[in-house]
Parts: sequence; structure tokens; C-alpha cells
Amino acid sequence: LQYSFHLLRMMGGGAKSPLWAQIFADVNGLPIEIPACDEAAALAAGIFAAVGAGAFPNVLEGTKRMVKIAKRYEPDPANAARYQDLYALYEKTYTALTDGGVFEAQAAYQNKYIKH
Repeated sequence: LQYSFHLLRMMGGGAKSPLWAQIFADVNGLPIEIPACDEAAALAAGIFAAVGAGAFPNVLEGTKRMVKIAKRYEPDPANAARYQDLYALYEKTYTALTDGGVFEAQAAYQNKYIKH
């Protein structure tokens, strides 16, 4: 299955941080919307209940009508380029640690000295 997205929504603890929301937008290259309601489960239950009660013809319409957006973050292409460079560095570091046996050595140390 292939999906394409034109925006992403964040809820929960991470959505309370403007910095994290901006990083998320930059890394994904998509706008991030923060709903006004931060209780995803309760909001979803309310949407499904409203559909079941006949207030909306379907979940999509219920979502459009019940989800209010408090804040929107647009991706910054300059930041996105920096994160791509950082990710390339991370991949090189991970490969070097893996190929160099560092993770195995760390596991052996932990097995030898750390009681489980």
C-alpha cells in the first residue's frame, strides 16, 4: 500500500513542545498541526459516538467538524537539509560502531559486570 500525506498531526506530550513540533515538521517536510484537544482517545470516542448517533454521516465528516487546530508549524527547508546531513552522519556512525564490534563488546561488558 502506498499513501501520500499533505500534513501530519501531533497530540500528546511531544505536541506541547514548539521546538519538537518544528523539528517534526522539518524532518518530515510536512506541515504539523496541533489539535486544540490533546485527549486523542476521548476525541475519537466522541467522534465515533456522534457518527453512531447520526450527528455526522461518517467518521471523516465528524473529524472535519470536531477537530479544531490550535497551532500549525510549516517545515523549514534549511532545517530539513541540516537534519538530512545529521542523519547521514548518524548512519556512518552506526555502521562504524556495528562493523567495529562496539555493540558486541558493550553487550559482553554488560553481561560480565551488570547483574540482571
